[in-house]
Amino acid sequence: MAMTKTVTLSEVRIINASSDSPILLITEEITIDDPDDNQLPLTTKNRRSIPKVTENADGEMVDTDISGEEQILKDVCAIVWAD
Repeated sequence: MAMTKTVTLSEVRIINASSDSPILLITEEITIDDPDDNQLPLTTKNRRSIPKVTENADGEMVDTDISGEEQILKDVCAIVWAD
């Protein structure tokens, strides 16, 4: 069988919640598995941040593109970043 990778959202924290540009700190569990390998599964945690604004190539501050995120993260961003 083929090796599989599963990413599970485990935690979302809001940093600088009262500021104009709160940041989401995301913790995900990444599991690599292969049923034919007795040393797997292997699980690790990954942390990353999603700021409300980012700098584009022209040096301008623009809203962060979250189009590739899971729907639950989009929903949280909409609530936390609401004006």
